[in-house]
Amino acid sequence: MQIRLRFDDASQEQSEVTQLGTNRFRLEETPLSAPEPLYPGDTIEAQPLQDGSYRFGSILERSPMSHYSWVVPRSFVDSAAYHEFTKSIEAAGGKWEGIAGGILRVHLPQRTDVDPEIALQRFLSSEAGEA
Repeated sequence: MQIRLRFDDASQEQSEVTQLGTNRFRLEETPLSAPEPLYPGDTIEAQPLQDGSYRFGSILERSPMSHYSWVVPRSFVDSAAYHEFTKSIEAAGGKWEGIAGGILRVHLPQRTDVDPEIALQRFLSSEAGEA
């Protein structure tokens, strides 16, 4: 489900969440306007407001994932190597988010054999070799 999540009086955004109980939600994507880092899998508390939005209250439980973020070239985002990289993240039990055509966020289980830094460099190198 999607909710409008407010972090202060000036910022709000649509956020994909799973409702876990009264005023308890698990984030399914990274909120970009949060004043503190929030990630997919975090359980948050948010209070409903009269306008139908929800005001962020607190983090109740952190995601059990490790989080990574890079700015990548647009040519990589448009390449087969990008698709292969994201498939490798999913195969390792992780999630990924592509934001604004150049930000890549990866969320991986803490116990994984995948080193995303090394994997990304390998895929970036293979994409550069194709150019």
